[in-house]
Amino acid sequence: MATELATEPATEPATTERRLASDPRIISGAIGACVGLLIAAVFGIRALASAQAVAAAHPDVEVATVTSSTIRAELLYTGTVQGAQQAIVSALTAGTIATLLVDTGATVRAGDRLASLDAGALPLQLLQARADLQSAEAKRAGILGGATTTDIGASQAALTAAQAKLDQLLNPTSNDIAVATAALSASQAAHSGADSSIENTRAILYGTIANGCVATIAIGLPCGNVDVPLTPAVIGSLSGFLTSRGSDPKSDLGARAVAVLQANAAYNSAVANAVSASDSVRSAQAKFDTLRNPTAADVSAQRATVEAARNVLERKLNSYTDADVQAANATVAQARAQVGIAETNLNRMTIVAPFDSVVAQRLLEVGVNVTPQTPV
Repeated sequence: MATELATEPATEPATTERRLASDPRIISGAIGACVGLLIAAVFGIRALASAQAVAAAHPDVEVATVTSSTIRAELLYTGTVQGAQQAIVSALTAGTIATLLVDTGATVRAGDRLASLDAGALPLQLLQARADLQSAEAKRAGILGGATTTDIGASQAALTAAQAKLDQLLNPTSNDIAVATAALSASQAAHSGADSSIENTRAILYGTIANGCVATIAIGLPCGNVDVPLTPAVIGSLSGFLTSRGSDPKSDLGARAVAVLQANAAYNSAVANAVSASDSVRSAQAKFDTLRNPTAADVSAQRATVEAARNVLERKLNSYTDADVQAANATVAQARAQVGIAETNLNRMTIVAPFDSVVAQRLLEVGVNVTPQTPV
């Protein structure tokens, strides 16, 4: 039985395959199925190609309205911002800071003034240099243009006066002596009158002081031994009293204080007049003595004055030489150089910005002494 089960299956499939291979209907059906599949594939490919062609001819378009807007993009970084140029500013010369014109954070342009030093006498030196230049240019113009009639007349008058004084020294006339005597007498009389005025005003001043000291209220006077004229301290005390009384000089005490101040002023004026009168006496006496008994030195000095006046007149009358013109040009050039030096010295008192920048730090204050090595 077992053997049968093993043999029967081995022979039956071979028989079935032979039947299928020999059946013409099955073969025809298979061929038809294959042809159908091929036809379907061809039509499918054509349909797909047609759809793609239609899609390419009529593409889908998305329509949108155009509007304007700001596109903003930011890049954030961390770091230290530094200028492309940095400089430590200092003075060009030593001095004291007088003004500071900018502070930390200020924006400045090249050449803007940052600070200035105390110029002292430099502005006056510049004015003097400019005045010297104008004088030198005027003298050169006079040389180039020649002497005017006025110049010649003035030089002639100076020579005449100098010669007359020399003649008076050598041969004084009776009229000259009389005039000198009268001048001396007048100056002596004025001096005597000035001395009398001093005595009178001193007495009046002491009287007003005594009147002020008997007042029931002190008005600021030292009522012991008082020296005249009054010292500035006493005058200030009297003025302070008047101020404290409401500046009423019409009151009894105010009138006394005002009288003292007025008497003190009169006394000072008398003393000044006496000093002037004394100077006049000395001058008149010297002229009188010289006229009556001139010394050799007096005569020699006056002769030199006459000679100098004569030389000036001759220069005015004669044309100037080329050497005179060259000397005048040199004087003008020297004066112009002095102006330039004075301007430079004054400009060095100003500290300016070296380039367009922002003030990063201010290191000093007004009144500080600086040198060219001191950062400002």
